[in-house]
Amino acid sequence: MDIKHKLELITLENNTQAHLAKYLLSLDEYQGLTITQIEKECHVSGQTVTRLCQKLGFKGFIEFKEYMNNDAEVSTYENLRVFINNYFNNDNINEVKTLIQTNNNFTIYACNDFYHLSALTNDLFQRNGKQTFFNSHLNTQISHVATHDDILIIFACDKNISGVNKLITKAKGKVIIISNLEHNLDVDYNINLDYLKEFSMSNYLLLVEYLLKKD
Repeated sequence: MDIKHKLELITLENNTQAHLAKYLLSLDEYQGLTITQIEKECHVSGQTVTRLCQKLGFKGFIEFKEYMNNDAEVSTYENLRVFINNYFNNDNINEVKTLIQTNNNFTIYACNDFYHLSALTNDLFQRNGKQTFFNSHLNTQISHVATHDDILIIFACDKNISGVNKLITKAKGKVIIISNLEHNLDVDYNINLDYLKEFSMSNYLLLVEYLLKKD
């Protein structure tokens, strides 16, 4: 479990550390952060800051700050790689990763339950220079994938399984499905979100970043 996720769990507690954890999560950088600054902003003692850092597995505040400054991105990425190796078919994930990195045009569709995830995914793809066609209207998507060889990414739930099947049969390009479906759909790649139940939304986005990131 990465440090930011540990902090997210602490925010759910009803104590002073929860308030402190929320503050630390709100920061964009930690380079100039001092215990004195935290004491003023959060109205806590230096001892409270130290205890939280130790709860996270560090010797104290300095080690926590150094980790957040220098090692967090690499550590999170490596932790995610370990998670993927443990819970997913690694060959399948690596094939999806290669497919995403070697193609530029994507169509992204989601039924209502997964719309927020798909919108965030679309934003990440665009920020990484990918061209996306993103629309929640099923018939519009069917018309698009029938005439374009985009990689089709579907966020699917049981509520619209017939519509998803129709979309799959019309697709000219490869199909990646991200779902928690029990159905076995005839697609090229299936990423099962059941394995992500212990993950926060931020860690789901790290999964997408992992797929977009070149090793």
